[in-house]
Amino acid sequence: MPNRFSKIFLVFLLVLVGLFLIYPTVNAAGLVPCGRSSGTPAEMKACTTCDIFALASNVLNFVLFTVVPAVAVLFYLIGGLMILLGGAKPGLVTTGKNFFWNTTIGLFIIFGAWMITNTVLKSLVGDSDISNNWFRIECTGVVQQPPVTVTKYACNTSNQCVADQNGSYLVSDCGNECGKILSFVTSSLPDAVLNTPYAQQIIVTGGAFPEIFSTADSLPPGLSLGQFGTITGTPTTAGTYTFTVKVEDSTTPTKQSATKQLSIKVVATNLTPTPTPTPTPTPTPSGTACLFSGINLCQGQSLKLSGGTLVPDSAPVCGVSACSQFLPALQDAANKTGISINLLKATMYKESGCQTNPPYYGSGDSWGLMQMQPGTANAFKSYCGVTETITSSWLTNSANSSKVICIAAYFYKSLADGGCGNSPRNILAGYSGGTTACQTSQDCASETSCDGSAVRKWECLYDNPAHTTCNGTDTVIGPASGYNETRYSVVSKLYCVEHPGF
Repeated sequence: MPNRFSKIFLVFLLVLVGLFLIYPTVNAAGLVPCGRSSGTPAEMKACTTCDIFALASNVLNFVLFTVVPAVAVLFYLIGGLMILLGGAKPGLVTTGKNFFWNTTIGLFIIFGAWMITNTVLKSLVGDSDISNNWFRIECTGVVQQPPVTVTKYACNTSNQCVADQNGSYLVSDCGNECGKILSFVTSSLPDAVLNTPYAQQIIVTGGAFPEIFSTADSLPPGLSLGQFGTITGTPTTAGTYTFTVKVEDSTTPTKQSATKQLSIKVVATNLTPTPTPTPTPTPTPSGTACLFSGINLCQGQSLKLSGGTLVPDSAPVCGVSACSQFLPALQDAANKTGISINLLKATMYKESGCQTNPPYYGSGDSWGLMQMQPGTANAFKSYCGVTETITSSWLTNSANSSKVICIAAYFYKSLADGGCGNSPRNILAGYSGGTTACQTSQDCASETSCDGSAVRKWECLYDNPAHTTCNGTDTVIGPASGYNETRYSVVSKLYCVEHPGF
């Protein structure tokens, strides 16, 4: 009797353990494949007709893999219990065996019917995938990703950096620009020589990038003021010309502005000229002439390589008809980042000719409309709502053109907020040659740049303080070109910034 009681106790214990193991499966079963308030994007998407069939399939799967095994185990246990307790009662033993036999047949019938039903349901929704979760119906389609929120910052009226979705900064310290007053550094301009090319950068400080320059007055005939404060051209009439320059920055919510009266004297001869600052040191007789010797890196210009020498391009082009299709995306990126739309236009045309998959160019590790490296694009993709890993194929896919332009604009924004500063020349150099190009050059430590500041690495033509070794060979592309490709890129893009072609 005790032995029979122990067997009965063991059977019931097994039943309880079985039900305990089944419970988590029942509790965790996900029957509704869509329309949830939380979960993965696929679970939160709106329900479709396919999801109704998927729900039916999930119910069948729940019954088959959760309820049926539990009932079958219970029947097997009952049958086993009858056999154990049968003893001298053959009828009870026979009943127990029938429990085993009928349960097994029932399982075959149920599983067979399920396979037919599930196949029909998968056929109705067009799900032919049998590799993963072959027993489940997978509804494919566009899953709406949650929007990526970019936090922006701005200087408030108390000169504190605060979160402001209309702000122009992406860093929480606003680039340490709060409290700075926009003012002119340039107090006077050097004389210009009649019929001689002239280039001079007007420098300001304390403003939020970008600063836009304008004037309602007339400059000397032949000279013009660019929106980034560069006065360029060839004066054609001698005399002294006075004009007022206005600059307006991008501080939010209220822009700062300042004005400065300046004058340029155009002299007929070069008897007592005032030297125009230039970032390219003029080689001395003991120095070495380099590819960019004599090229004014302060001024945008269209150049071409002819016989190992850079010469002006007689027919410069800054756009083609295909470029116009990208204007809405360019304007949107400019509005979001504060980067000049003309700078983005110049970059797109000069980098790719407005082609989403341009022919081989440069080092071969940059791709697409804005010629970006995948690593750089992945670093800024979140600002533009991109979640997938960016590859060369992604960058050259025309469907991603707007995102590519947006990512390039945020890369420019990071350069402006970082070591390259607000100068269009330097952020163009950073885009082409990396942030290292904007570092101060030790080999040209005695030289000054256009704005009177230290010469950057991309501006210095030499690789040694004695100026006997050129930085880069007589080519603008290739592993031995040094920063020649960056120099070429800067002056050609700067020309198109001032002369947009679309």
